[in-house]
Amino acid sequence: MQEGYAGDSGVHPIDGNAVNTTNGAGPHNLQTFIMTADGTVLHCLPGFWSSADLAAELEVAEKLSYIWEDTAITAGHKADLFKRIHLEHLASHTQELVARSHLQGFDAQHIYKNRKELSDCISDNEAISAVEDPHKLPYAAFKTTDKIMHERMAKRPFQNYSSFDTGAYTSYGCNHYDKGENEMEGGPPTLALKGKSLRSITRPTTVAAALKVSPSVPPEPIKLAHATIPNQFVQLAKQGQWPEAFRCADKYIKSQFTQPGGYEMRSLAAFQLGWYQQAYDDASRALWLGSKHSSATILRARAASKLKPLVYLNTKSL
Repeated sequence: MQEGYAGDSGVHPIDGNAVNTTNGAGPHNLQTFIMTADGTVLHCLPGFWSSADLAAELEVAEKLSYIWEDTAITAGHKADLFKRIHLEHLASHTQELVARSHLQGFDAQHIYKNRKELSDCISDNEAISAVEDPHKLPYAAFKTTDKIMHERMAKRPFQNYSSFDTGAYTSYGCNHYDKGENEMEGGPPTLALKGKSLRSITRPTTVAAALKVSPSVPPEPIKLAHATIPNQFVQLAKQGQWPEAFRCADKYIKSQFTQPGGYEMRSLAAFQLGWYQQAYDDASRALWLGSKHSSATILRARAASKLKPLVYLNTKSL
């Protein structure tokens, strides 16, 4: 039987395309529970997570498993340690990880529409209160998915899976999530299922249709302000100030998240900083969004060539 919180996605054949996305995207579609043998939840990662970030979260769960199994520690102390470890790990997240964990635009829209119930997903209530047009949201006013996850987990110390409130825990995004990867070049030759979801084949699509959100259109003054960000990025890049350039590109993405330009800029900055997985992901995202610049293709290929030796070294040590 399907749970009420379970999400809806498209039809994904085994031979279909696959794409990267942001950490925590699709929280209703997938939940990765890490538990002890007796069903005690140590961690739960909602939605998609990149492999490197997932590995770090598994280490958190491993630490907590030792605490749970230690009979010398009292239940109260265990609960305190559980909370502390989750919040300390959150504080240690790199800027690179945080950049991979920004909310999808439609999830931010969902939080805004349900802001009273989802107030723990908002970091700047004043900015949200000042919103006049819900299609022009200040995305920096929302918490990133990694922060939402760890703060919520910190309030659920060593709960048994049978009593874990998965519905409330994953309630920061839309129920329908699909990247449309099967419509990309190289997808399955059969187009009969294009644009359809598994549920749409078996029941009416009123739920999925109601959750579609039009791309945000910034107001003219903001548009003009953001037009200067690429120029700032170019100046920072010329000066070799790559950390600042990365932050500049990240800011641009938050305001133009449906456009490839910001991802191209952040890919370049990430590559120069040695963050090759980030560079690869951003270049791939730019191409998926329709970038026609050869720089995105070149950056993606260069990042991939840098990642291959790292994969070889990691597998060699196993």
